[in-house]
Amino acid sequence: MNYLYLLILVFISGPLTGQKTSAEFGLGIGNVLEAEHKGGKGLLSLGGYLELNENTSIGLEAGTGGNLFPVDNATITVQNTEILSPYSTKLHVVSSKIRRTFEASFGDLYVSIGVGAANYAFNVHARERKTVSSWNMIGTAETGVLLKNNLIVSLKYLSPGKTPRFEGLNTNDVLVTLEEKSVSFIYFNLGFRF
Repeated sequence: MNYLYLLILVFISGPLTGQKTSAEFGLGIGNVLEAEHKGGKGLLSLGGYLELNENTSIGLEAGTGGNLFPVDNATITVQNTEILSPYSTKLHVVSSKIRRTFEASFGDLYVSIGVGAANYAFNVHARERKTVSSWNMIGTAETGVLLKNNLIVSLKYLSPGKTPRFEGLNTNDVLVTLEEKSVSFIYFNLGFRF
């Protein structure tokens, strides 16, 4: 929740220094890049940007996501083991970004890069714990267009981070395992600037 305080700080600091601020809300639909994942991935994001000059802004963005569609994310093997798919991970991310815009007749084209932290979380439903998670440093890249009506259409990439590793028994004495994997995400993003 600390990243929400930083997001609020971006909004407060702009008017105090005479700089323009904006907020963006987005919904991304995509998937993991490393393997076929039938559930797809969704990302809900909120960002705040501070305009440094006409073509450059800096911002802070927070997002949360997971599977778009329910999938059977575990298989029981003959040896009484439940193997969970690391690609069904939930994602919580916060990143700082720098954005460069270029004028076009229909709106502004933009490119942004950033760095941040991502938490990959998974429900394991084992005896000793219900969830496992791991924090990762990640990079972000985004390219898109801000249309004249403040609608945003973009392609967003989150660099690889490692999912948590876990092994433990569930309440039925079945061994639950989750393998550590490197996972990156790509999203087609629709958003709105206000």
